[in-house]
Amino acid sequence: WRGLREDLRGVMFGRGGRLYEQGIVAADYAWSDGEPGKRMSLPIGPHGPDAYELRWWAGDGNDVGADVFAFASAGQARDFFERASSADCRPMSAAFNAASPPGARDLVWRNPDGWPQEDVYLLRGPRVYRVAVVLAGAGARMRSADRTTGFSLVNGLACALPEAACHPHDDKALAQQALAEQLLYLRRDFPTGEPENGAETSTSCGTATAASQGETGSAISASLYYRRQTGLQLGVRVYGDDTAARKALARDGSQAALSCRAGILASDLRARGYRTGTPRRTVTASRIGEGAFVVETHVPVTSDGRSYAWVFDIVAVRQGRIVEALSTVAAVSTARIDGRLAAHLARLASREQRQELRPGVP
Repeated sequence: WRGLREDLRGVMFGRGGRLYEQGIVAADYAWSDGEPGKRMSLPIGPHGPDAYELRWWAGDGNDVGADVFAFASAGQARDFFERASSADCRPMSAAFNAASPPGARDLVWRNPDGWPQEDVYLLRGPRVYRVAVVLAGAGARMRSADRTTGFSLVNGLACALPEAACHPHDDKALAQQALAEQLLYLRRDFPTGEPENGAETSTSCGTATAASQGETGSAISASLYYRRQTGLQLGVRVYGDDTAARKALARDGSQAALSCRAGILASDLRARGYRTGTPRRTVTASRIGEGAFVVETHVPVTSDGRSYAWVFDIVAVRQGRIVEALSTVAAVSTARIDGRLAAHLARLASREQRQELRPGVP
C-alpha cells in the first residue's frame, strides 16, 4: 500500500494541507464515502482492487480527498471508471467530461453525509484515481457557482497525479503544472528526508526586482521544513517570451534584489529572537538551464551565548520562458545540492513547455 500512497501524495504535497485521515479503502467507498483505514488489509485475489485514500483539510478549509484504485487489468479498471464516474445510482448527481486532465470525468453529487461533493475520476491503465472536495461554507444547496469552483479545484489537483499529462490552457496553468511536477520530484528525491509544512516565511522582493514585469503566470509552494532544520521553497514564473524571461532573471540578480532578500532573512531571524550581524553574500553565475545564478547569503547570529550563521541560498534558473527559483534556509550552505536539484527542475520546465505544444490525449 505504500506505493499506492506515493501515487497520491503529489496531490497534497506542498500545498499547505493538514492530513487528518488515510488508509486502505474498498471499491465501494467511491459510493459510500466510507472513512479510510477501516479495512485492515488489502484484498487478496480477484475480490477487489488494491486501494488507498488520503483526506486533508486545505488551508482555505476545504475538505479534500484523493484515492487510487489499482486493478488486476486495464479492462477491470475501465469498467470501474465507467460505473464510478457515472451519475447513475447517486442522489442529485451529474457527470461531465473534464477539460483537464485529458480523458478525466467530473462528477457532482450529494454524498451520504448530505453535502454537495465534486469529484474527478481519471483512468490510467490498470489504475483509477479520484480527487474529491467538499467546499468550505458552501452549505447544503447545490449551486452552479460552487460546482464550477469545485471542479476547477479537483481538476487542478488531479494534474499532479501520475501520468495525468495535463496540457495547460494558459500561462497560469503552465506555472501551476510546472510547480506540481517539481514538487513530485522533490518529494521522491530530495536527500534531507520527508518534508513537513511550516509557517510561511516571506521572501518577496517584487518591488526591488520588478519581477512581475512581463510575467504572465506564477506559482509558489508553501514553505517546507525538513529534518536537519532546512527550510525550502519553490517558485515558478512564466513570461511571454524568452527575452522577457532573460531580463527578469537579470533583475533577480541585481544588487537591489540581493540586498532586499538579505534584509528579509535578517528581519525574520530577529523576529525569532536572534541577534543578527551584517549579512555577507556571494553571487556565482551557473551554466544550469539557459542561464542561472547562485546566491549564498550568510547572516551571523547570536543566541543563548552561541555565535554561528544562518545561510540563505537561492538558485534562480531560466529555461525558455520560465524562471524558477529554489530557496533554502539552513545552518550550512546547501548551494551545491540546490544547484543539482535546480538542474533537474530546469529539465522538467523544458518538458512542460514542450508538452504545451502537443495537445491531445496520451
